[in-house]
Amino acid sequence: GQEPPLAQGVTAPVGGGSGSDLLLIDDQGVPYTVSEGSAAGLPGGSGPKKAPHFCPVCLRAFPYLSDLERHSISHSELKPHECKDCGKTFKRSSHLRRHCNIHAGLRPFRCPLCPRRFREAGELAHHHRVHSGERPYQCPVCRLRFTEANTLRRHAKRKHPEAMGVPLCSPDAGSEPPWDDEGIPATAGAEEE
Repeated sequence: GQEPPLAQGVTAPVGGGSGSDLLLIDDQGVPYTVSEGSAAGLPGGSGPKKAPHFCPVCLRAFPYLSDLERHSISHSELKPHECKDCGKTFKRSSHLRRHCNIHAGLRPFRCPLCPRRFREAGELAHHHRVHSGERPYQCPVCRLRFTEANTLRRHAKRKHPEAMGVPLCSPDAGSEPPWDDEGIPATAGAEEE
């Protein structure tokens, strides 16, 4: 037989409770099985001891099989959770619930320092810079600092067009937005500070 496609969906134990096989669902929604040893101990291959469980797609390790099952959704193209208001679909029910706050007008995350409220915790954390004065994005040319990467990008484009190829500094290198073809982080923008 032909090798089944790599795991793209959810996993579940198969059989009479022995847990020796896992049911995996590929990105087309077609179920297939693999032995738990091949999913649980991929690099070491010794089976379902207290060893980590490895994703057969990306080889990421998980301490519990339930964590691997939850993670496997990230490799799937399936989005079974649909918003009844706008039809947008999501991989996880929690993402749909968060999205529904848009239609309901809910803003459950309140700033403790001012009356503003936000739909998501990340928006509140970003807003906190208004109060803290934190300006993590610094222009490498004139050393001015900005609260947002897109504001730094706009500043560099307007004030230092000759330095368009100079990399812009971010609070940590892994969080900088992708660069556009002019060498500036490609995000739409706020006004210059």
